[in-house]
Amino acid sequence: METQTVEPRPTQIEPDPKPEVRFLSEDINIAINMTLADLDGYNHPVGFKFKKYEDQKGFSFIPLVLIAFAAGKHSDETRARSYQYDSRSEEEVRKACQIFRQSCSESQRQAVVSLIKLIRKEDLERKAMRNLRMSQYKKPLSKKNWFGLNLLLLAKAFEVKLARSRKRIR
Repeated sequence: METQTVEPRPTQIEPDPKPEVRFLSEDINIAINMTLADLDGYNHPVGFKFKKYEDQKGFSFIPLVLIAFAAGKHSDETRARSYQYDSRSEEEVRKACQIFRQSCSESQRQAVVSLIKLIRKEDLERKAMRNLRMSQYKKPLSKKNWFGLNLLLLAKAFEVKLARSRKRIR
């Protein structure tokens, strides 16, 4: 009786569920433009424009969408390495923001700094409004929610001092 030698099966390498986030210059430019459109009220997936302050939910996602689009979330080619913002820990967000900062040219860095300041300014304006619809999306600037976590860590990575909340005048 002959014995057969069995070849060992090649082991399959499982893909990293959270691959290293990379930020390419063209993706950063797209993210800057998308964020400007978001701040102007455009809802890009739907394709229409909201009136100023009308879409509180969309506004609450702007900081994380900025990071995700800069990491290539918009492209099928880059989606595998993109920033999965719904499953990142604080440390992973911090690291992604630092890589984002290091990947920017000087003009991109200045644009992102301006965007961070604009986001905070609009956040303060929205919070000062009394009868804003969908007020459950008026998130405090805290690391305990997606808005605050991403905006605070972006600001830290890009060395932006955020404006403080103003007291509401009654």
